[in-house]
Amino acid sequence: MITVRTAILDDDQKDLDKISKYLTSYLNEKVLYEFDCFNEVNESFYNDYELYILDIESPTFNGLDVGKKIREINPNAVLIMNSKRNDLVFESFKLGIFYFVRKEYFE
Repeated sequence: MITVRTAILDDDQKDLDKISKYLTSYLNEKVLYEFDCFNEVNESFYNDYELYILDIESPTFNGLDVGKKIREINPNAVLIMNSKRNDLVFESFKLGIFYFVRKEYFE
């Protein structure tokens, strides 16, 4: 079994719950997603995970800036960005993200 350490960063607890529920619904016997949810960033956040699901827009952090720092510290990490705003899609792909998900998809 493969274990994927996953960090979900979002300022909205409802969105954290939705994303966590979505990930949990796709668990299977070959991949185990161990995930932690955050509404703010600390230093260990940048090193400890293989997969990051980042909200782009928040009053307490900028997901694009967080993604840039993750790329510097943990360049092999997989980044998935999510937002309600369409205009941030192309900006997020400049970070070499794996995927962009509109928040409405998790509903």
